[in-house]
Amino acid sequence: MKRVEKNQVAELAKAKVEYVLDVEPEDMPITGNAIASGDSAYDRQVEAELIQKRDSGDVWAWCTVTVKARFHDFEGWSTLGCVSCVDEADFRKNHYWQMCQEALNNLLDNLAEAQAIGEKASLVREALHELPGRQYH
Repeated sequence: MKRVEKNQVAELAKAKVEYVLDVEPEDMPITGNAIASGDSAYDRQVEAELIQKRDSGDVWAWCTVTVKARFHDFEGWSTLGCVSCVDEADFRKNHYWQMCQEALNNLLDNLAEAQAIGEKASLVREALHELPGRQYH
């Protein structure tokens, strides 16, 4: 089996990879985690605003975001928690492309790992064929 180098897979994946954005409510409490400006009154005000937005259904007020990079049956991902954005457009403007790159790198690592496992499986199959009285396919 010819070994495909990571940069070759990267070029192929860039052309055909599908990116999926997933946003979920954050489990980490807002209070004590959203801001640390040094001004406790301001921090409480920001936290109260975020809690109000979250409680009124604004998932982007306090969320965990995952970007998945899919290529055939393989997937890579990047996850960022404790995110607070105005909306999806704000997130895409400020964080999305970096997370796409991280998800793509994870996908490439997963493809390389799958290739290595496949090569080991081929060696095992070849070895099993050499055992007398055994037939493996």
